[in-house]
Amino acid sequence: MKYYLRLLNNMEDPERSNKIWNYFMTLENEEKVITLINDVFDAGEKELAEEMQEEAHAYFDWALSSEEKRLIDIAENWERSSSFSLDKTAIRKRGQKYIPKPRSEKRIQQILSGTTGKEITQGLNAIESRQEKVFSNLFQGGNIVKTTFNPIKRAKMQEEQVQRNYLKQLERVRREIIEGDYLIRKMSAAEKEAYRRGALKEDIFPQGIEGMKAFAIDKTYTFSDAERNANGDDYQHLIKINLTPKLKTFLINYLSPNVGNPLGVTDRRLHFNRNPQFKFEQEGFTILIPSASWKQFWSFVTGYFQK
Repeated sequence: MKYYLRLLNNMEDPERSNKIWNYFMTLENEEKVITLINDVFDAGEKELAEEMQEEAHAYFDWALSSEEKRLIDIAENWERSSSFSLDKTAIRKRGQKYIPKPRSEKRIQQILSGTTGKEITQGLNAIESRQEKVFSNLFQGGNIVKTTFNPIKRAKMQEEQVQRNYLKQLERVRREIIEGDYLIRKMSAAEKEAYRRGALKEDIFPQGIEGMKAFAIDKTYTFSDAERNANGDDYQHLIKINLTPKLKTFLINYLSPNVGNPLGVTDRRLHFNRNPQFKFEQEGFTILIPSASWKQFWSFVTGYFQK
């Protein structure tokens, strides 16, 4: 029996889907990929089969529409005439991990955003349809369970529920990022000096001080700790990081709500503690960069100034 068929029949293995996915990512033969997708679908793993089909669509360029091909041609012609180059190697070397080509719309976005191939995203989970489905059923502070027969109160509760929905918040913060110009942070003289030395993780995150760096979009971030705000002289410096197309693309693809593992599952694609995160507070959004993803975040930063 084929390896993946044994996995499909092992219903008690909690890592079954992940193992099948990892096996799928090693395949380069188109016929084998089609057979695997059909077998997975027939075994009742519809969602997994659909995800495999999406990846295969990108890797083998299945059924690209004439419009998709036209946009890709435009983007690649623009790239050839620009000053940066993009590594689009699709054929893997022997023993090298298989990396599928991004879907056509992502390839266009990647080219036009100005990435150079030196940016880092390892260890982060892209926020795609599966993750967005999870967020659509989650709410900041938990679900509202109170009920009332008063129509006015019920309407207010429903409005509050919408405001606290993580997917709705994600859509709003993405719009703010697209329209924004800067990420802004108040900081101490010591932190300012850390940026001057190259913004290395060990300098930006002194041991035992902070686990995340907080930024606001186009406004000065205000600490939630009243004592820190009162000590204004300790945080008299500002850093303004340019929200370039490249950095916006990174945040839109990887920004998640401020929850680490909301479902308590072992599937690492639904773990977000390493991702850049957002938090809705003070009638606005705070962008949080964990120490675990600082190197990735900073690899997308191309311009900033301090004062």
